[in-house]
Amino acid sequence: MIRLFKYIVFIVLFLESLVVFIPKTNLYYYILNKLQVRHINTTQGSLKDEFFSFSIFDLKIFYDNLNIINIKSINTKTYILLSKVELSDLKIDSSLKKFLPSKIRYIIISHNIADPLKVKIKADLFQATAHGVYDIKTNKVTMIIKGSKQFVKLYGKLLSQAKKLKTGEYQIEYKL
Repeated sequence: MIRLFKYIVFIVLFLESLVVFIPKTNLYYYILNKLQVRHINTTQGSLKDEFFSFSIFDLKIFYDNLNIINIKSINTKTYILLSKVELSDLKIDSSLKKFLPSKIRYIIISHNIADPLKVKIKADLFQATAHGVYDIKTNKVTMIIKGSKQFVKLYGKLLSQAKKLKTGEYQIEYKL
């Protein structure tokens, strides 16, 4: 029994040290190179690498040299059982405002090893809140949006593709 406990402690310590010492900055630049193949570029934001987290500040994202989104901060946190990405203060280009809110307070994307095929999404869209799930197995995103009357009026094109639920919320399903 003591031997089993020692093995479990060893495995936990190994996994934690792997998370702490992984070169997160190198992983960031690798992802940027993969995005450039799809014509997605970014400006160099300031980076902060810590033990369990990695943060990027003041990031601008371009698609075919058009600035489509500005993000004040991206913070990733990784633990043994849980990974979380928090995007805060997003500003979407005005050309997309009929389809997406122009300002998003935050988006939180989390993955738990206890439910490995689901990625949870939560967002605050200033005049609305949204929560949903990305199913890795079916490659489908399901979002529930609860918006104010003003939000429903402003983003009718976005919500026209949604199914209105009995609770007054809107459900959008999208297959990637």
